[in-house]
Amino acid sequence: MNAHKRHLKSLGFALLLLSDIALADIFVITHPQSELNELSKKECIDIFMGRARRLPNGDKFEAIDQAKGSDIRNNFYTKLTGKSVSYINAYWARLFYTGRVQPPADNFKNSQEIIKEVTENPSAIAYISKEDLSSKVKVVYTIKN
Repeated sequence: MNAHKRHLKSLGFALLLLSDIALADIFVITHPQSELNELSKKECIDIFMGRARRLPNGDKFEAIDQAKGSDIRNNFYTKLTGKSVSYINAYWARLFYTGRVQPPADNFKNSQEIIKEVTENPSAIAYISKEDLSSKVKVVYTIKN
């Protein structure tokens, strides 16, 4: 097999892996002992778009985002809201500029750091991909792909 064909074959395999990542389920998670057991899609949108001040059960929360530019963040907002990532970024820029609300914290490097924060912070709510799912957290909403 010549080098060109090997390169195309490798590229095709890489694209297949990326499509699997893009199509993986995404789980909204909380602390394992949270009283919250389930969220609706609308409640998730309200939480991660800064519209909610408290969880449906009345508890305060701290929303946690994946890193800007990450595939999971892009997929999460696109699947959850039906809006493009550029729309979401512009939305948060407007809200941040007015000083009305802060976007979810996005200072975590990866899902393992996010899981660690959720397990240590009872008010944390975040999202992770299927391959990062752990029994250390509680799933309260699933975005099926």
